[in-house]
Amino acid sequence: MKSDFSTTGPSKLLVRMCHKCGHANESAKELERCEKCGKSFLPLIYATAQEAKTTKAYQQLFQKSSDVEDEDLITGLTVLWD
Repeated sequence: MKSDFSTTGPSKLLVRMCHKCGHANESAKELERCEKCGKSFLPLIYATAQEAKTTKAYQQLFQKSSDVEDEDLITGLTVLWD
C-alpha cells in the first residue's frame, strides 16, 4: 500500500475507504483520488468546496492529517490514526 507517512512527518495517519472499490487509502494528507481505482474524493470539509472557483483553490481544501479534527471525518469511510 502506497503511503507518504514517515516517522519524521505528521503524527497522524488518515485512512480513507473508497466507496467505489473498497480500497483503504492511507496518507498523511487528504487524498484527492483513490490510489487503486482513481475515483475522485471530495475534501473532508466539502461544504466549502463550492466556494472554490479555481483548481488551485479547490486543491487547497485538502488538508494535512495533522490539521484534520475528529468532527471533520466522514463516519464509516474515514479514520484518523494517531
